[in-house]
Amino acid sequence: MRFEDAEADARRDDANARELGRLELVAQARVVLSTTVAAQALLRRDVDPEGARRRADEAVTSALEAVDDAAAAAAAGAWRDRDELRGRAKGAVANALETRAQLPGDPRARDTDFQQATRAWQETTALAPRLFEAWWRLGQLLLTTGGPSRSGEAAAALERALALRPDDPDTVGMLVVALTNAGREAEAKVVFDTASRRLGTPRELRLVDLRLAIARDDVEGAERKYAALAHLFPGDEESRTVYLDFRRRIADAAAATARLSREPGDFEKALRLYDRALEAGAGEADGHLGAADVLLMLGRFHDARLRYGQARAAAKGAPWIKHLEARAGVLEAVREERAGRPAEAARAVAEVVRLAPPRLD
Repeated sequence: MRFEDAEADARRDDANARELGRLELVAQARVVLSTTVAAQALLRRDVDPEGARRRADEAVTSALEAVDDAAAAAAAGAWRDRDELRGRAKGAVANALETRAQLPGDPRARDTDFQQATRAWQETTALAPRLFEAWWRLGQLLLTTGGPSRSGEAAAALERALALRPDDPDTVGMLVVALTNAGREAEAKVVFDTASRRLGTPRELRLVDLRLAIARDDVEGAERKYAALAHLFPGDEESRTVYLDFRRRIADAAAATARLSREPGDFEKALRLYDRALEAGAGEADGHLGAADVLLMLGRFHDARLRYGQARAAAKGAPWIKHLEARAGVLEAVREERAGRPAEAARAVAEVVRLAPPRLD
C-alpha cells in the first residue's frame, strides 16, 4: 500500500471513529495518520524541502492530537490496554519530531527536535515497556545523536529491546556498537559472539563487524570486511555508505596534513585517498569536492574544474558548487593566457560561461 493510500484510510478511520464517539479508535487512527504523513515528509526531503517540512509539522500536530485522544480514552476507561495506547501515541510524537529533525533547516531547531524526540521515546518506554520499537528507536537515537557520553544509555535501551526480540540482528548490531562506544569492549564481544553462534553471520552482523573495524581505525580489516559484504550483498547501500564515510574521513585527515605541510607529496597522497574512497561511491559529492580542493592546491586547475563539475552533478540542488567550478576555470584561463595559449584560455572561460555567468567574489 502506498503512503498516500494509507493516509487516506487513516483519515476515513478518524472521521468514522469521531462520528461513533470512540476516542480510542480516534487515537489509533491519528497515530497511523501521523506515521504515514511523516514517511511522506522524508520522501519529499530532497525534492521539495518546504513541502516536506509542512508535512512533518502536520505529522507532529496529528501525533499530539493522538496523545490527547489516548489520554481521554484512558480516563474514560474505554480501552483495556490504556498505557500501551498512550505509549503508542507518544511514540508517534517522537517519530514525527525525529522525522522533522532529519529535514534541511536551522541546526538549532534540529537539535531541539532531536532532544524532544529522545524525551518522547523515553516517555513511550515508561508507558509501554513491552513495546520493542520504543526501546529500539530510543537506543538508535541516543547512539546516533547523543555522542559518546550517552553511549551507556543507548546500550541500556538496546539491551531492553534485545530482551524483547533476542534474535533481531539489527538490535544486536547497534548494541555491540553502543557497548564499544561506551568502552565496554568485553561485553560487546560477548554479545556479538553469542549472536553469531545463534544466528550465523547475516548481513546485519557483518555490517557490525565492519563498524567495529572502523571504530578501531583498522583500515585493512575494514577493507576486507567491506569487500566480503559487497560480494555477498551487492548493491547494499548502508554498508557502502559506512565504508565510504570511513575512507573519506581518512582522505580528509590526509588533506588537512597536506595543508599544514604544503608538501606536494602529501597533497598527492590525499588525492589518491579521495580516489580510493570514490571507488566505493563514484557518485558521492563530498569525495569529489575534497579531491577538487586538493587539485586546486596542486595548481592543477583544469582537473580541479572537472572535479568540481562532477561534485555539482552528484550534489543535485547545490548550485554553490558552480562558483567553485567557475573559480577553478578562471584560474585555468589565467594560467593558459600567461603561458601564451590564448585558445586554451578562451575555451576554459567559454566552458565556465556555458554553465552560467560566474560570480567571483
